[in-house]
Amino acid sequence: MLRPMKTKTDLFTSMEDDIKQFWGALSGAVRSTPSAIAKRLATIRRTHFAHRSDLWDSSGDNIVEHLAGIEDFELATAAYRAACERWPGANITLRAGERVIEDNRRLRTARVKYPLA
Repeated sequence: MLRPMKTKTDLFTSMEDDIKQFWGALSGAVRSTPSAIAKRLATIRRTHFAHRSDLWDSSGDNIVEHLAGIEDFELATAAYRAACERWPGANITLRAGERVIEDNRRLRTARVKYPLA
């Protein structure tokens, strides 16, 4: 059996509905806050890692910049060493929580305090 053909009015009505739905979804996304969009996209920004590398000021009291946050120890060590090579005179630490694993200030201080005779 033959189906009745749709008229132009039927085609335009369904197209208008599609356009309304599209613009409704688009305007909802534009009006959303970044956190709401992140929830929709299921992305999570991590702030706590097992290991972190930090760049300290010259006094060593304040963190100037958080360089890396990494879970894997070997990768964290490689990132720390790369940062030490990138900024040779900077104060950089590799920490696991509060425990300092590596600190390039220790090596410089040891050379200055105890020079070889």
